[in-house]
Amino acid sequence: MKKVVIAAVGLSVLTIGAYVVLGPGNSNTGTGTQTSGSGAIGTGTSGSTGIVTGKSTKQGDLTDGVAADQSGNGDTPTRPATELYKTAAEALDAIRKASVDFDDAVLDQFTMLPEDCAWCNDLYASLRGMAFEDGLSENQRRFYADILAVSGRTENAAALIKRIESSPPDKDEEVFDYADALGMVAGNDAFMKFLGEHLATKDEILKKGLISGLTNQGTAVALEQVYNGMKAEGDTGKKYDGATGLDAAVPLPDAFPFLKEVAGKRDEYSHLAVDALFNSGAEGARAVFDMLRASKDPQADKAMLKDAIRHVFFDEETEALFKEEAASNTNPTAAEFAKTVLESLKEGTKGYFDDDAADE
Repeated sequence: MKKVVIAAVGLSVLTIGAYVVLGPGNSNTGTGTQTSGSGAIGTGTSGSTGIVTGKSTKQGDLTDGVAADQSGNGDTPTRPATELYKTAAEALDAIRKASVDFDDAVLDQFTMLPEDCAWCNDLYASLRGMAFEDGLSENQRRFYADILAVSGRTENAAALIKRIESSPPDKDEEVFDYADALGMVAGNDAFMKFLGEHLATKDEILKKGLISGLTNQGTAVALEQVYNGMKAEGDTGKKYDGATGLDAAVPLPDAFPFLKEVAGKRDEYSHLAVDALFNSGAEGARAVFDMLRASKDPQADKAMLKDAIRHVFFDEETEALFKEEAASNTNPTAAEFAKTVLESLKEGTKGYFDDDAADE
């Protein structure tokens, strides 16, 4: 069985159950780091052009090593590898066997193992050698790389980064696999800053993998790295065509103050932060409407909302909020936007401000 790569292609929205997308577009699912079905560097339809409805799930609900058990029933938290294996050899054998069919349950066991793991250093030293061997199947190569990516250890991420940067052109297929693995990274704030330090690379495949992994984290530190990287390149959201980047993030609550700060600058990057806030559901939407309520600059407001309708995630709480804002928001632009989104939800239409009008 081929793996489903965790990354962000199209608008990243985490949900449980069915999605209803009004209008053509994609929505992505995720576990821990946000997910999609096509990989950090893979192809697909970029950018959702509709409103997504469903039951919203915050990233944290599916993180912290909690995933389906080996039976796949999804009811039992996965036990960490440190509780299942006594030695590096046992753990490596389990990884080797699981790589054949890409067993996600085993991958979950090795996500961010504790610092005091007695055999982890030996395990990862062996795995860093195995992951880059010639003759591996696609499943094996991807599985080994993903184990390194979700470890949360900078030395393992550094090995993937080095391999991508040093691989010859005839190894492109392998390079894409390693970059996809970076889209699955898990780690603490220091780990995210480490990844951010490498965004200055001239290697575009590596850069896309890093941006994908950081985007998927949704934390304040991770999204700050994404923002800084995009700003350094003068990328206002067009380079990756909505596949990854600040506007594709589903932010965790700790990222809201940072995103509101970016939105408050009212510059060419502000709409990216607004889009991210809408991705998160009612809480983020409320933050945007509060900012708009205090605004005295209708043109800047329209510019910030130019792509926002594509990022609105609807559940009952969000719909109730939009009805309230449509009726009571003292900013005409905000009230009009809320009404337009509600009408789009009702009729399945799409569109708000066209790009030309927003850019004036």
